[in-house]
Amino acid sequence: MKKIYVIVALIIPILFLQNCDSTSGEINGINEQELITMLESDSSIILDGYGDSEVGGDSIEINQSLSKMTTQRHGLRYGKFIDTVITEYDILELSEDSVIVTINRTVEGFFRVLYPDTTTADSFFVVNKPFTITSVRKAECILEEVNDTTLWKVNRLSMISGGTANNSFTINSLKIETILDSTIVDFNDPTELSITTGVNFPTFGFRKPHKIFVDITIDKDCITLLQNGRGRFQKQRYPLWDKGFGNDEVADDGIFSGIFITAFRGRSRCFVDVMPISVITDPEAVVEIEFWGFPYRVRR
Repeated sequence: MKKIYVIVALIIPILFLQNCDSTSGEINGINEQELITMLESDSSIILDGYGDSEVGGDSIEINQSLSKMTTQRHGLRYGKFIDTVITEYDILELSEDSVIVTINRTVEGFFRVLYPDTTTADSFFVVNKPFTITSVRKAECILEEVNDTTLWKVNRLSMISGGTANNSFTINSLKIETILDSTIVDFNDPTELSITTGVNFPTFGFRKPHKIFVDITIDKDCITLLQNGRGRFQKQRYPLWDKGFGNDEVADDGIFSGIFITAFRGRSRCFVDVMPISVITDPEAVVEIEFWGFPYRVRR
């Protein structure tokens, strides 16, 4: 198994590759860098859309970050800002023309909350809470002949899943249905290679309502957010509820539900975040996050 590391700093873009094995760096005559380049350009795998801005650091002015941050709960503005992503690729050769790549990411950034300043009208004070999130995803890649050229392509994917080291809850399953109760995706194991490219790729209808159900084991009050769309500049956010109204059938059973509309055509990504409400409401509370994500496409 080979390990390749990619470090991306989003304040000052840096690309750093280090092969930790001294061998040739080739699989079946194909340079590993070609495989990694293919993975980094695949829209099903990239993290674009998980953070609330492509810019990190304290240099962001308050009035610039307001539009990037959600306002779904408690009248507060908040969002995740990503500084650095370190990616490790573990490559396991299965045969002459297929590999399994385990993609491990470490994401560092801060969770920004803008609290109203009660002493001055129309003003805020800012709290930046640092976080480190680790995630894992698997990809089965195969060699394919295209115009007399041998190229790597992704054949199957797992979900991406991860969170902070200190979180006290677990996502158990994620299910999405059409409004007429036809199941589109039903995930129970985020490490399973359950997402197939091609005709069986998860597909949603354009501007159609969809129902989502997320089963979570929790021991404290939490907020669950769905983010979906094509990237950080084209995405939507929806709160999910466990209150026994709307399409949530039973209150406080750990199944958070909601209805969302897929507004952007083409290849997109969906992320579900779970965090304690105290992360938002308490300036002293540390960041806890658990998340699952998966790619999909939207067609008319």
